This record gives sequence, structure tokens and C-alpha cells, in this order.
Amino acid sequence: MSKKNPLSEEERRLNDLAKEYERALHNHTHAYLDVDDLVDLSDWYAQNGQMDEAYEVVEYGLRLYPGDVTLLLVKVDLLIDDQLLEEAQATARLIPDSEPEARMAKARLALERNDYPGACQWLDAPELDTLSDHINIANLFLLYGYYDDALAHIQKALKEDPNDEMAQSIYADTLRGLGEFEMAEDVYNIMLDKDPYSAPNWFGLAQCYFSRFEYEKVFDAVNYAIISDDDFGMAYLLRGHLFLVQGNTEKAEEDFQRAAERGIGIDKINNEGLIHFMFDNERNEEASRLISYKLEHDPLLTDDQRYGLYIEWGICLANLNRMEEAHAHFKEAIKINPSAAAALVQDGRVYLTEGDRDNALACWEKAVEKEPTAETWHHIGTAALHNGYVEMANYAYLQADGLGQDQDALQTPAFIAATYLILGKKKEFEKYNRRCAFPLTEDQYRQFAEKADTTHPLDLTFDMVKTLTGKPLLNDEP
Repeated sequence: MSKKNPLSEEERRLNDLAKEYERALHNHTHAYLDVDDLVDLSDWYAQNGQMDEAYEVVEYGLRLYPGDVTLLLVKVDLLIDDQLLEEAQATARLIPDSEPEARMAKARLALERNDYPGACQWLDAPELDTLSDHINIANLFLLYGYYDDALAHIQKALKEDPNDEMAQSIYADTLRGLGEFEMAEDVYNIMLDKDPYSAPNWFGLAQCYFSRFEYEKVFDAVNYAIISDDDFGMAYLLRGHLFLVQGNTEKAEEDFQRAAERGIGIDKINNEGLIHFMFDNERNEEASRLISYKLEHDPLLTDDQRYGLYIEWGICLANLNRMEEAHAHFKEAIKINPSAAAALVQDGRVYLTEGDRDNALACWEKAVEKEPTAETWHHIGTAALHNGYVEMANYAYLQADGLGQDQDALQTPAFIAATYLILGKKKEFEKYNRRCAFPLTEDQYRQFAEKADTTHPLDLTFDMVKTLTGKPLLNDEP
């Protein structure tokens, strides 16, 4: 049984505020609402998906209280949520920089534009040093995925007050974002011992379990979240995704409908980030089900997105040894974008896995005809390495290097050096080793050479490239 009453005291208050406000609008009179009431009412409309009404409340409030900083900040947040960044910037300029909240708003605007240094400039102010400031800054960095910065500020908040519930909650969410799932679970459980009916904490715990693919525990935790608050839309969303990855589309759609009724948008239901998470973790069955559902149910997909999803689906199927289906999906991608190379590269990789060298080379020849770029050759090299064809990979990387494109992004000299080392061609290795940011020493060369007979060429190449470039590799799958 849900702890939550059919209509909580706070909901009744907001319903009464809405009635008073709407009656005043209808009668062309003034509603006697203070700024806090107007902020709560705008938030309530926004949470219920009534964005026009949320804006109208703020504008109404600004007519009653011209220049009120709190209302202006709410308007900035609404505009950012709607990606109306120029209007948000113009509104933010109306708020004096001396207001700490103004700095927060302008930092959020900078992060929306991927201007991390700009955001840090706004937040690096001596007046932003209270408990609430550190909590708000941590929450902002958490929202945009800057988990290390979030951790630094939330630790300052917890040092000031270890028992602050908001700080503890953000700390747990930050640990989860950093992949420290066991530590995050400990914090969520400590908070749940204090309040067993906290839907957000049950939901956070469920997300930790989901990230470790402990699906039975996810069900338990997400069901407790729903019991605690049957209006918590994200819990239905997570349970829907859980049903979906397990192949129960009917149950998934029921929960997606419940999530939508609680204000969760289709962009979250058709979650591309979750697909990439499953794909990157080689959860091929789960990724395939998510991709299939998104292709069938997301009306907002562009051709470029559909092209990429069919390629990822084909790779998943190949990993499941369903080669004919994989080829069919790559060919579906090629139909969507006949002039692109990525699907042909992957189709060739799967042919090579099957031992069909002729068809593999035919695909790659077409890929280079479609996109004669260094990137195409580079991905062909990686596809060949995936199957252990080191000489073929070396040739492709040399072709990429000869075009002189995207050297910094592709780090092609490092790949050439690595493949020459595996091939035992030290003289050629040394030529490209010198071109790398961190050339291998004699000791490093010997250590990697000793691994050549026992380590897969793809893994060994990637390890060497990390050393040669001094930076982690981005996912090299096209």
C-alpha cells in the first residue's frame, strides 16, 4: 500500500492556489499570492507538463512584483529547460551579479553551452561559500555530469553538516555518477534507514543495481520507490526499461504510459543514452531490444540517428553470432544513407570474422569510394585488427596517415607504430614512434613485444596507443 494519500496536503495547497490564480485571471482581478506561492505554482504547472501556464504564472508575478530576483531566476530556468538560451541570457542580465543565485543561473547557462571554464568563473566567488551554496553548486555540476566537481563541493557541504539530507542525497547520486556503486548503495541505505519511504533514494538504489545488471534487485528497489510515491514517474520509466531489456514489451509499454501520465517525456522513454550504455558494456541482447523499440516507437528519429542505430544493432547481432541478421541490418543502414561509409566498414568486419576475405575487401573498397577520408581508412584498420589481421590494419592506418587528415583526433601515427611493433618491424616502428607525444622507451618496447604472442592484437594496440598518446582512447568503433 502506498504511503502517499490520494491527495497530499501540499497537493491540496497547490490545487487551491491554482484555482485562486485561474479564477483571478478569469475575472480580471488580482490573486493575493506572494512570491513563494507564485514560484511553487509555476513549478507545479511545469511538473505537470503545463509549460505555458508555468510561464504565465511567472509573467503574472513579475507584473505584481517587478524585477523580483526569485521570479526572474525561475523564468531563466524555464527558458533553459526549453533551450531558449538567448532569451534566458537576456533575462539573466536583468539580475545583479551580486546576487549568488544570479551567478548560479549564469553558470548553468555556460554549462548549457559546454563552456565549463565560463561556469567555473561564475562559481569561483568568495560569497558562494555557505552550506546551501555548496549544495546548489554540487547539484548543478551533478546535473551536467561534472562528477568530480560535484564531489568536491558536496564534500565541503558534508564537512559543514554531515547530517544534511540534501547533501547526503547529492553525495550518493554523485558517487553513482562516478561509478562507485557500492559506496553509493551504502549511502542510499543509510538514508533509507532514516526514511524508508523516500522514493528518490529507492530510485537511486535501483539505478545502482541497474548499472550492475542486478535485475532482481532493481525490481525490488523500484517497486519500493513506487510504493513510497505512486506519482514518481522516473520509477515507472526505469521499471519499463527493465521490462523492455528482458523482452516483456507489453509490461514495458504499460509502465511507459504510467511514466508519460506523470510528466515523463518521450525523449526519456526512448533513451539513446541507455542504448549506448548497454552497447558499450556488450549487453548485446538488451541493447538489441532497446534499439528495436526505439526504431519502432520514436517518431522524432532523424535519418542519421536511424543509420547509427542500425549499425549498432548489426554489431550486437554479430557479437551474438547472428551473422546473417547482422549483414541484413548493415544493409538496412546502407539503404538509409547510401553515401556513408560506416555501415560498409562494419559489414566488412563481420565478413572478415566469417573468413570471407573477398566480401570484406569489397565492402571496404566501397567504403573508401563513398568517403575517401582518413577516418574511413582508420576505422577499416581497427576493423581488421578486431579480427587479428595486423598487416591489413597496418596498411589501412598508413593510408589514413598519408591523407594527412585528423591527425590529432585519430592519433594514426600511434596506431602505425603499435602495429609495426606487433609485426616485429622495429626500424619502421621507430619512425612512427618518434612522431608520438610519448615515444616508447627501449624497456617499454620490450615489455609490449613480450606480450605480442599472448595478447589479442586489438587489445595490445589500444594499450600501446594509450601509452604513446598519454590519453585514454575514445571508443574506436565507428
